[in-house]
Formats: sequence, C-alpha cells, structure tokens
Amino acid sequence: MRDDLDQKKLISFKQVANADKNDTVIFSWIIFESCEHRDKVNGAVMNDPRLAEMMNSDSTAALKYSLMPELSFQINFNKSFCTLLNFYKENTMRIIQLTLTVFCVLLMSSIAFAQDKKEEQSMDPQVIMEQYMKLATPGEQHKLFASLAGSWTTKTKEWMELGKPPMESTGTAEMKMLLGGRFLQQEYNGQMHGRPYTGIGISAYDNLLKRYVSTWMDTMSTGIFSMEGTASADGKTITLNGKHAELGGGYMTHRAIWKIINKDTQEFVMYGTHHGGKEMKMMEIFYTRKL
Repeated sequence: MRDDLDQKKLISFKQVANADKNDTVIFSWIIFESCEHRDKVNGAVMNDPRLAEMMNSDSTAALKYSLMPELSFQINFNKSFCTLLNFYKENTMRIIQLTLTVFCVLLMSSIAFAQDKKEEQSMDPQVIMEQYMKLATPGEQHKLFASLAGSWTTKTKEWMELGKPPMESTGTAEMKMLLGGRFLQQEYNGQMHGRPYTGIGISAYDNLLKRYVSTWMDTMSTGIFSMEGTASADGKTITLNGKHAELGGGYMTHRAIWKIINKDTQEFVMYGTHHGGKEMKMMEIFYTRKL
C-alpha cells in the first residue's frame, strides 16, 4: 500500500459499487512485473485507437461517458504487486464503464487474433503453394535487370572530404542474372581509395514486399552491406537506403540513387551521413556497356 493512504477513510467494495444484499461484487487485479511495466501497459491500452473510438461520444459504438478530472488511481508497486485503492465513491459508475471499455478492447483483440489464426489454419495448402509460385515468378522489374546483363566499363569519382576534389579511377563490371532470372549479380573490379578493389553485389526485387533489395560485399570489409528501397514509376530510377557500423561506434547511413539511363548506360550515386551529421556525396560510378 501507499504510505500516504488514509486507511481510516476506506470503504468496502460493496459500498463502492452501491451493491445491495442480492448483488455480488467481483473484484479483479493485475500483477505487473514492476511499476515501469505497469505504466507501459496502461499507456499502451489508453493509446489504443480502438479504445479512443469507444470513448468518442460521436461514435455509434461508443460507451458514452466522461471521466471527472478529480478521478485518480493511486497505484503503488510492492514486491511485484500493484494495488488499486483510494478512489472516490461518486465516480464508481465511470470506473466500471472504463473497465468495461478496456475489456472490450482486449476482447476485440482476442477475437481478431483468433480469426487470423483460423484463416491461416483453413487456407488450402494448394492455394498457398500457388500463391508462392506466383510470387516466385520474375516480373517486369526482373526483366529490366536482365537487360543489364553483360560487360561494362566504369568511371568512378570518390569524395573523401567536403570541399576537396574527388579521386577518379576506372574499372570493369560483369553482370549476369541468377536463379532463372530472379537476381542480378554484379562483379566489380577497380580501385577504391587508391587501392585495388573487388566487389560482388546482388540486386533483387521482392514480389512479396514490393521493394528493391541490394546486398554488397567487397575486399575492404568482412561484412555484408544491405539496402532497400523503391523505384520511380518507370522503374528506371531506384532509390535505396541502408546503414553500416562505423569505427568508434554508431552507424553511417547511406542513400543511393541508381539510374538505368538506357540499356547501355547506368549511373550509381552514393550519399552518406556520419553519426547523424550532414549528408555528403561520397561516390559516383558511371557505367558504359562494352561494345
């Protein structure tokens, strides 16, 4: 119990509920892990949009009531047990209505969850397989990737510091489709920061997520860098976003714009932001198909 609770003013639960001798008062409580856990759960319930709809006096499904500003719940954590006491008798019906509203929210959640589980269980395995087969079929995005297969020469610019001219280098790239035209692989050979450099990337379009996905690995790291994004209406300008860990902690975020200008020309531009700082242009690669 709270130290400031005036036990002399306590009344019985039957008095609180205005129950007569033929009524039965049912009291329930919740045991939380801690007061912090209690506050988190209560906050989630009160912020649930379904609860807000019920509390909206304009809603036909609403439980019409209003809580007086004086209504307060004094809840204290004592050995993982939070006790609800010391509320005003005149607000009894409002408290009951609030309890019913919360109960309705939880009930609707349970029903929705049960319906989802029932639908999952009732789906025909043959229908599921057909859907997966459809999702595994290459589409227009994959056809555009396939048009890039072949040999390319590259011209690269790298910006190491703001206000300073970029380092320039040349290289080559071999592109081919994998796994029946579902993924585009690029093997790049050139220079990076003035040193020999080799990288391998996989580009894909996920039919289920309806997003472009890219992974990259190279001789300057033992990690795999991944990015995701979307494309313009014609599919020829793909914007990707990702991040990777930096020395000293934190992450560097990246934004890349890949433009497929035509079947013989591509442009890839990478921007980066260190530790939430200002974004800067880091790299530009211009691809020209070998004749």
